[in-house]
Amino acid sequence: MDGITGFERKVVFRVARGYFFAMAICAVLVFFAGGALVVSSLAKPTLLPPTPLAPPKPRQALSYAQVAEYMRTIEDERRTKANRGLEQGDSPQSTS
Repeated sequence: MDGITGFERKVVFRVARGYFFAMAICAVLVFFAGGALVVSSLAKPTLLPPTPLAPPKPRQALSYAQVAEYMRTIEDERRTKANRGLEQGDSPQSTS
């Protein structure tokens, strides 16, 4: 028996056999862990039943007077901002 054959039998084959056994043990452990996870997930449901929603509050109908008043306040605010700009020395911009 030469040196290479002895080295293969003593080192390489033992390492390969040990690696195979380690991988086989890991595969069996992963298989059992997966089975345990499946059983535990089937034993108790994780989803809760949905909670009922509260009905929405009824809205009041708007009158024409309320809408007109809101439009007037918006227009007054726009004019006030434009006047402040003119007071600060800004020139009015033409829209032509």
